[in-house]
Amino acid sequence: MHPLTLAALAALVLASPPPRRRSPLGASTGPAPGPAATPGPALLPWIGPGPSYLLCRHHRSEMACGTKLFCTMFKSRHAPGTRRRKTAAECLAARQPPPPPSVVYRGDPRGPDEFRRLRGIPPKPHGPLGNESFSLQAHHENRRRFADAYVSTTSSFGVALNYALDSGHVYRVHATPNMVDLDLSDMDFKFGFEEELSALGGVRWDQVEAWMHIPTNDPIRALDGEEIHNFREPDAFLTRYPEYPWVDNDEYNSTRFGALTAGPGEPRLAGNKAAVAKYPQKTLEQWAVDFMDRNGAAVAWKGKFPLDQPISSAWGVTNRTVPAAGFPLGSEPGPEVPPPVADH
Repeated sequence: MHPLTLAALAALVLASPPPRRRSPLGASTGPAPGPAATPGPALLPWIGPGPSYLLCRHHRSEMACGTKLFCTMFKSRHAPGTRRRKTAAECLAARQPPPPPSVVYRGDPRGPDEFRRLRGIPPKPHGPLGNESFSLQAHHENRRRFADAYVSTTSSFGVALNYALDSGHVYRVHATPNMVDLDLSDMDFKFGFEEELSALGGVRWDQVEAWMHIPTNDPIRALDGEEIHNFREPDAFLTRYPEYPWVDNDEYNSTRFGALTAGPGEPRLAGNKAAVAKYPQKTLEQWAVDFMDRNGAAVAWKGKFPLDQPISSAWGVTNRTVPAAGFPLGSEPGPEVPPPVADH
């Protein structure tokens, strides 16, 4: 600790409340002390990847487990004698918060030359943006015939690898605060355990750290899903398969992104029925703008969707905000667009 200067000491003295004056009988004239505050229950420790993480997956005992993956599973599977929590959010609320990731991954069939040309990884450009575009629920369900405002990334290398097995690439991306933690956003999950961070507006090319190419008909395609997902960190995969090195992106901007991490959950963007009823004050688009006003500086947010990148024309809108969207989900007027190809 640093010693107090005389000026600081004087400021403390001046800021201190005067001593209480006592009545002639010696009783204090201040308010009677109330009952001591009851401390809340101690939060259970967070458990990161490692042996405890694998134990969690196999035994599903809440006292032993704490990962987001487990808390999602706990909604439907729980050990005998433990209290079943209603939602993953409730389960997570009983634990110390996880540290936000600084690195995320994305599996994608498209190569780095295409993303370099686009100056980033854009969301699906299927028609103009509408209110549903900002729904995390619609994004999670990969709904057809709507323009998605999010790009999926994951904190698990194995999840990304699974998406890259058909002659694709795994991209290592430095996380930024515009990435919404899907597991902490009060979602109704239909597909589990992807540990997704949804990048609102997309991913910039200069935040891509590196990529890994997975060739067609590669032997690792014979691995089953559980084996692939167990490669949660890339080091374990590279130890077993050293022939797949990372290729560094020489345009990665470590000065701009090196100290950043992913953002929090955002229930106001969930877009499911419960969230729409709970947060009726604004449309999903307006909540998305609020979120980016707080978290979008690192990705050059300028108050408008899409982000200021050459990919703008693919969205059907350019350098303007989306029209005010007060329509119920799925009912926005707009041109017919062809069904999207499979994406995530």
